[in-house]
Amino acid sequence: DLVYDEMMTLLTSAYEAHHLSADGRLTDANQEALVIQTYMLSLLVPRAQIRQHDSDGIRLQLDQVSSIDPCWEEMMQSVEHIKQSIKEADAASLGPFASTDRYFSRFSSLAYLAEEIGDIIGFSQRAECRE
Repeated sequence: DLVYDEMMTLLTSAYEAHHLSADGRLTDANQEALVIQTYMLSLLVPRAQIRQHDSDGIRLQLDQVSSIDPCWEEMMQSVEHIKQSIKEADAASLGPFASTDRYFSRFSSLAYLAEEIGDIIGFSQRAECRE
């Protein structure tokens, strides 16, 4: 599916932009947040613009994006809700001993999150936010 392939390309680019390996685990919540925020930023700006910046340049863009895009904070809150829903659903299916502390530390779990973001937020929320 073309949309799925594009999402995975953007997610892979988010890892690469910060010199992180999609094959390993992210080491902490800061790396997780950075990859997710970079992925979300790549939905707003052309991919070429993301690639032109190093990790520090992308971090600067992330610091400024909420003042440029009025929907940013609302979108990121929606992402947090989606993450929590995924964790709760998995915890319910895995039982009381399931650990979701580092749930989004692997590429596969972030790929699933990216799919859910596309399904739930999509581009409709951006249109609603601007109205």
